[in-house]
Amino acid sequence: MTRCRGALPLLVSVLALALAAPAAAQLAGKEVKIGIGGPLTTTSAGFGVEMKQAVDLALDERNAAGGIAGAKVLAVAVDDKADPEAGKVVAKGFCDDPAILGVVGHVNSGVAIATGQIYADCSLAVITPMASNPKVTESGFATIFRLTNRDDRKGPGLAYYLIEKMGKKRALVVDDGTPYGIGLADQFVAGFGSGGTVVARKSVKVGEKDFADFVKSWPKDFDVVFFAGIREGALILKEMRRRTDATVHLRGRLLGHQGIHSGIRRRRHESGRCPHSIRRARDRDRSRQRRVRREIHGEVRADQQLCGKLLRFGARADGCDR
Repeated sequence: MTRCRGALPLLVSVLALALAAPAAAQLAGKEVKIGIGGPLTTTSAGFGVEMKQAVDLALDERNAAGGIAGAKVLAVAVDDKADPEAGKVVAKGFCDDPAILGVVGHVNSGVAIATGQIYADCSLAVITPMASNPKVTESGFATIFRLTNRDDRKGPGLAYYLIEKMGKKRALVVDDGTPYGIGLADQFVAGFGSGGTVVARKSVKVGEKDFADFVKSWPKDFDVVFFAGIREGALILKEMRRRTDATVHLRGRLLGHQGIHSGIRRRRHESGRCPHSIRRARDRDRSRQRRVRREIHGEVRADQQLCGKLLRFGARADGCDR
């Protein structure tokens, strides 16, 4: 994800400020390290690998510009398997390595929450590009920073958009059972209640693959499905498209964070060509998805810019994280 690249310049700035002039002078020609803690395997690996790639790219650019005080910056990436207990082991390893001066991670909210105390105890700065549960930074630890927007902003914001912009009134809400999924779903439900009705709240498990019976059990009176999770949303959508039930297949749009949107189902004639009407509908759908992203992320970006200005001058504001 491109926004991950912002983590390294911020971390580098923290490290540069932390180095006194005499210590900085001693770094010339040497190497310093930062840790990368994230899921490099499991169903969350897509996010962890992209985060690592973004940091690697930013490191290459930083080192080409002279590194930090003349020292080359190296990355040490460790797989936390999207598991809080594994994450604690990763965090402890980073803390025990005196060459690690800061950490970019973790991706999953549950892991970020579980490791916060460990990083605080060893005074190691950590920046999470993605963990969005409010508890990540509500712990009061001075060592944890966040770049992404919080679930208590995203959930109500997505609910508002569905109600006011898309005219949705009856939502089926599904979470993946993780702290991230449950937290985001809770915030969405709270926001959707202001103008719509949540007809059912359901949960799945990370790693599940067969959702035939799950989708079959859904009520019939909804007009949108909100999924709070990661990989399982694609499999749920696949099952929605497979079904011939008109309520599920035609009326039930699926929307979630991280750009999840069901769009329209692509159909083809026996000749293999898309009908013009379907092609036009597909183009309109893609245009709408781009507009949704611009509007939602535009509001998020404005919040982040304002918070950044306030925090640079030592001010505090509701909703702003360190």
